[in-house]
Amino acid sequence: MRALPRIAIGVLAVLALVLAFWLWPRAEPGSAGSSFVTGRDEPRSAADSRAGARASAREAVEHDPVDTRPASAPPAACTLVVTTLWKAGRAPAAGIGVTVALEDGGDRREAITGDDGRARLEALAAGPTLVASDRGPRARVELAAGATREVVLELEPGTDVEGSVVDGEGTPVQEADVWLGAADLEGFPVELGARGTQRVARSDRFGTFRLRGLQRGQELFARKAGWAPSARTYLKDGDTTVRLVLPARARRRTSACSAISRSW
Repeated sequence: MRALPRIAIGVLAVLALVLAFWLWPRAEPGSAGSSFVTGRDEPRSAADSRAGARASAREAVEHDPVDTRPASAPPAACTLVVTTLWKAGRAPAAGIGVTVALEDGGDRREAITGDDGRARLEALAAGPTLVASDRGPRARVELAAGATREVVLELEPGTDVEGSVVDGEGTPVQEADVWLGAADLEGFPVELGARGTQRVARSDRFGTFRLRGLQRGQELFARKAGWAPSARTYLKDGDTTVRLVLPARARRRTSACSAISRSW
């Protein structure tokens, strides 16, 4: 009978230990206080974080590659050197207007020859090209991509013209620009005239200017800031002098405005 209490005490002790084990607080997996965590729930170190960032960057590059191929270069531009010479003696012809245009009507350019009789036009498109001077001669050339081509235009003696620029009262006007239009450029895509004129001279302090080698049918007119343009004068055979008259349009407008103001 004495053994029974001891057995009962032993049983109760075992039950107490089992109960204590089940009631003891447990740490959540992956928490700082847990000693029983799996590799999947283990927090990453700083080195692991950097490695992960590099891997993500590599994946982004692999999925979105950068195109490093060079862009296709535009067609190489052409250069054209136009030389104008007086046919008699082949002396350089300075101050000559030169017009260049593709036969299809595109890339139209203009220039004035220098003292050496040359005009250099750059960044032109390749293809069959028409060249003309404001004194008449013209040529057709083939421009190759990236190449420099030279063409020579020989000018006929023509007529030397002495001109003057005056106002409506006949007073000489200095520093007026004198413009010259070609007489005939048959075959060019854009007809020269109002849009194809060149500024070729400027009147001196006496209102005079001089032009060499003009051809019959060419037109002359003058412009100056504050004045209306002069009427266009077309050269005829035997014309050696021209008189270009600038009406004082700006002055007339001012007078009209003043009269209106006084009436009010």
